[in-house]
Amino acid sequence: MTVERLRRLTFVSLDILILILAILVTQWLSLSGTGSGYDATTVCMDTYMQQLLYGEDEEETAALASEAAENTESLLDWQQPDSDIETLNSAAGTVWSELDSETIQVLAKALDVAEKSEGAYDPTLLPLTSLWNFAGTTPSVPDSDSLSEALSLCGYENLRINTEDNTASLYGHGNGVDLSNIMRGAGCDSVLNVYKDAGLTGGIVSLGNCVGVYGTKTDGSALSVSVHDPAGDDAAQLGTWSLPNGGVLATAGWLETSFTKDGTEYSSLLDPQTGYPADSDCIAVTVWQENGTTSAALSQACMVLGVENSLSLLEQYDAAAVFVTDEKEVLLYGDTDGFTLTVSDYTTRTLS
Repeated sequence: MTVERLRRLTFVSLDILILILAILVTQWLSLSGTGSGYDATTVCMDTYMQQLLYGEDEEETAALASEAAENTESLLDWQQPDSDIETLNSAAGTVWSELDSETIQVLAKALDVAEKSEGAYDPTLLPLTSLWNFAGTTPSVPDSDSLSEALSLCGYENLRINTEDNTASLYGHGNGVDLSNIMRGAGCDSVLNVYKDAGLTGGIVSLGNCVGVYGTKTDGSALSVSVHDPAGDDAAQLGTWSLPNGGVLATAGWLETSFTKDGTEYSSLLDPQTGYPADSDCIAVTVWQENGTTSAALSQACMVLGVENSLSLLEQYDAAAVFVTDEKEVLLYGDTDGFTLTVSDYTTRTLS
């Protein structure tokens, strides 16, 4: 880990730790009555990775799961030398690059959401995110000319993949892929695959804003996670979500605020059309889908599209969502029967 990335981890570690506690501690305590389980905490993808496992060989499985998540990061992190995404970006406008099959699968799912959302989610925003310098220690608001130039280099149509021979290319010089906002969802996918292959009874993995669930508690009851209240303090809980069918929850919103300048907060969640932070009618959305990469990409798209324009997109993926507005309203879409509001100052409404 480079000095710069370690410094960034230091900056976000307190917020991320509190967020993880908000997401996990409640249900970890509730699980303790059904068996001790095995918990493990490591650092991965610039956040704390926490696991809770039930079944045989939990310690060994947790170690394998950590390795799987680290491998996913080594493939998808554009900042890591020799990662698949760095290789792809370096070859932009020249040759096709042969990539790992996992990378191709993630890119394929990312492109699918990009196409179906008509660019509300876009995996090719590296020129834009680099301009804002969200990944660095000194982010800044770009001028309009620089923003226009960066936008001209973005566009998911520039990314081409061939799933038959695991190759990909970027159409022009200066194009670039940045999967930072969905990488943790992909990491959850990798971990849940390890849990499944190991034959665990159940397991939960938290990677920052993404939480993956596999199987059940030892008594056969559903695992549940806590959903953060974006309008409360860092440890505030909005509700709990029971997930009898497993899957991955991904949250996007103003939790992702990266810096403040002249009294204005600038979120790292950018609108691919304008190049500026998304101006949404909700302050956060938590999306459930069986696949973490898809769930993370959908959460990003929903914040850009807004509530009503997101529903047809979510329907295409049989996804569920909990939207939170700044008017203290929780809007439920899809199969959210497992969600329970636990605070009294919000109202709920089901969308159809």
